[in-house]
Amino acid sequence: MTECAQAAAKKKGCFLKDKFWRIVTKSGGKKSPAVVAVAHSLLLLAYQVLSTGKPYQDKQAPALEPQQKERMIRHHLRRLGKLGVAVCSPREAPRRTSKRAAEGTTAVKRTATVKRTKRAAAVKGTAAVEGTATATAAT
Repeated sequence: MTECAQAAAKKKGCFLKDKFWRIVTKSGGKKSPAVVAVAHSLLLLAYQVLSTGKPYQDKQAPALEPQQKERMIRHHLRRLGKLGVAVCSPREAPRRTSKRAAEGTTAVKRTATVKRTKRAAAVKGTAAVEGTATATAAT
C-alpha cells in the first residue's frame, strides 16, 4: 500500500499529492508519516468503491477563498523579495507601515537596479556609479 501511496504522491493533478506535501511540510520534511496517511486514504477510497459498487470519481481541490488567495500572494511576493527579485504588480498592494518592510523593498529594488547597471556598463565599456543606476539602466 505504501508503494501505491508514493505513486499517488507523484501523480499530477491528484488531491492525494496535495495531501502528501501538506503533511510533509507539517511534519518537518519527514515523508514516512505522509506516505502512511496517503495509504490510509487510498484504503478508505478502495473500501468505499467496493462497498457502494459505484466507480471512483476523483475529488477536485476546493477553490481558494479570497482571503487565502491574498495571503498566498503576499507570501510569494515576500519570498521573491528575499531572493532579490523586484516584482511590479498591475494593482497596488496594501502597504505596511513598518519601517523595516519599507526599507526591505527599497533595498531589493536598488540591488536589482545596481546589478543591471553594472552589466549594462560592462557591455558599453563604462564605469557604473551606484547613484546613477537608473540612468544607465534605461539606456
